[in-house]
Amino acid sequence: MGPVRIVELRSTYRGGGGPDKTILLSAAAHDPARFDVRCLYLRGANDDAFTLDTRARALGVSFDTILDHGAFDPVLPVRLVAAIRRHRPHIVHTHDYKSDILGWLVRRLVPGTRLLATAHGWTLDNRRMDLYNALDRRVLRHFDHLVAVSAATRQGMTRAGIPRSRITLLYNAIDTGTWKPSPGSRAARQMKRELGVPLESRLVGFVGRLSPEKNVGLALEAIGRVCRRRSDVQMLVVGDGAVEADLPAMVRRLGLERRVHLLGFRPVTPELYHALDVYLMSSLTEGLPNTLLEAMACGCPPVVTGVGGIPELVGASGGAIVCSPGDASGLAAGILDILGHPGRARSMAHAARSRVEEAFSFHDRVRRIETLYTSLAGRPPRGGGDGRYFRIRHRAGQERRA
Repeated sequence: MGPVRIVELRSTYRGGGGPDKTILLSAAAHDPARFDVRCLYLRGANDDAFTLDTRARALGVSFDTILDHGAFDPVLPVRLVAAIRRHRPHIVHTHDYKSDILGWLVRRLVPGTRLLATAHGWTLDNRRMDLYNALDRRVLRHFDHLVAVSAATRQGMTRAGIPRSRITLLYNAIDTGTWKPSPGSRAARQMKRELGVPLESRLVGFVGRLSPEKNVGLALEAIGRVCRRRSDVQMLVVGDGAVEADLPAMVRRLGLERRVHLLGFRPVTPELYHALDVYLMSSLTEGLPNTLLEAMACGCPPVVTGVGGIPELVGASGGAIVCSPGDASGLAAGILDILGHPGRARSMAHAARSRVEEAFSFHDRVRRIETLYTSLAGRPPRGGGDGRYFRIRHRAGQERRA
């Protein structure tokens, strides 16, 4: 049959997020003799900060974009179907609610398409997003196969009526050769100079998409409690998103203008984690967060809420302090514990790094997804994707008319 042809279909903005790291790095890692992978991204028509095409080129990944003019762009499905027909993939692999819904539509129009979706987790932006998420879970019932990034995500999918037999649990993973600890404090000194804070300051970092489920307000409340106990603590908030515009007012209300630094969107690099004394995650829900994987791999001790796939990621390693969701005092106590006990911080950093090395190998993840691709390409598509769906409906219509 030749190489298995795959289109990775994704809708996101700017430099993307954790899923995009997985998508692009996996595409670059596949054996081109066995897998012909093209990344196809829906790019917002007004997204002038879109950089994923540049990242793809640097990795040598085949990459196309389709302009997306919003939720009611009638031309978008036409452009997408034309692109799918050009690439003639055996598998369309989708990665978010919009690409899932469009993938489901593509199958109706391009016979022979097999659909695979990875559920990276669902956001809690607003009521409209709740509606999209509900529609997404209904659409996913009709896919050939699904990937869940955590057992918690898989459980949510089965509750939505998706048979467990059609879900593969495949954790996110990262390249531990890139994301690794760095001895010395050069990154920390550079970051403190950038922020204009004393070199003896201790840095706590919040890194990720600024959307409601990340519960940034809880992180700020926890830092406020920490700052009342220690005068040397500074917090970095790195990221952008729906609640970004609300953060300055939150900071002022808590009296943290001199202690919290809102850095906005910037590329996340190992050096960012090297600069931190503590990584903070206050989420209400998660799939399996790449930023936590990165922080742990870089030896940055995390204080996190135990939601979604986070307990699975951390395990019993002792590499993180895990608190209940909504527990600002618990998060603050965890931060103070790490900052006040250097030996414990070093032990946690080592345990966190070991946990990622042992359980979240990027090489193993690539091999497992390749096995899934090969298996799926050899199956007949569900839902009449081989053309029978249209013939059956046509015959049924003729019989009703007769």
